[in-house]
Amino acid sequence: MTSPTRGSLPDLSKYDEDEPAAEATLMFEAAVVAPRGKQVPSLVVTSGASTLGMIFILRGEMLLGRSAGCDVLLSEQDVSRKHATLAVRPDGRVDVVDLDSSNGVFHREKRVKSVTLGEGDKLRIGRATLTVVLMDDVGEVVQRNHLVVTTRDPATGLHGRRHFRDMLGSELGDIPRLHPAALVCFSVDAFETIVDASGRATADDVIRRLGIVASEVVSSEDAIVALIADDEVALLLPGRTQAEALVTAEWIRSSMGAFAAPPIGVSAGIAMSTDEGIETTDALLTSAWRALRFAQASGGGQLCTWASLCAENSTAPPRPSKTRRPV
Repeated sequence: MTSPTRGSLPDLSKYDEDEPAAEATLMFEAAVVAPRGKQVPSLVVTSGASTLGMIFILRGEMLLGRSAGCDVLLSEQDVSRKHATLAVRPDGRVDVVDLDSSNGVFHREKRVKSVTLGEGDKLRIGRATLTVVLMDDVGEVVQRNHLVVTTRDPATGLHGRRHFRDMLGSELGDIPRLHPAALVCFSVDAFETIVDASGRATADDVIRRLGIVASEVVSSEDAIVALIADDEVALLLPGRTQAEALVTAEWIRSSMGAFAAPPIGVSAGIAMSTDEGIETTDALLTSAWRALRFAQASGGGQLCTWASLCAENSTAPPRPSKTRRPV
């Protein structure tokens, strides 16, 4: 096989120009001018985190942590996957219980196993400081709109680039090889042809379907499915071997092939955090992306691994670029 023509990596920096502090200001202004409703307790990230300005409406019992399945999601490396539980009392106060997290829960600069918080009380978890505030019920609408803008693609409903980048760092840390994981990049073959023949809405439906299939196949709460380009979906599989990732990717590709007539072709590229040359999360994503490009250049409808590309080049395995970032 000949190597594919090396194209430009997806430039996602232009989607991250939002200032979190500005977003928080807008959310508070929206809540102030809206009609007053029932007051509900909320947690606001007020300092020290990439999620600065995020508002979490609290109802019933909720889970706080950095796992993708948490109700209050803090994508920071010093936050445990399941860090603490939150329970709202009838009087609006919030009970917080530490789930034996690595870095603990702090209130008034003291580490606590459990604590009850009222309006204005602060909680420190890792580098993040969260403040309890009472907000009108309308704040929930503001929060939902904010979450759609910052974490999900509006056309497909899939998690977007920013969320994927944050979660990739949270799951794998600064040294990916210490946290075995598989990263699969999928692309719909002939995406532009679908757009030209049936319209952009139909093409978005195909990508949405790809995301749904990937989500249904993966049962692990730590797995992450996200849209990283118009026609590309990424799937992070923490703790999976390459053999397991190959089975998962092939099942997803086969399912998409049966989705419509004529069949929809899907190419895939896989990289492992333990592969040679993978020293950063950027390198991991770049390697999976290049394996995907090789699969496409080989005729499409195929699956390629970064390890196989390295093995074919016996003199000097191709190293992922450290200067160009896909996310």
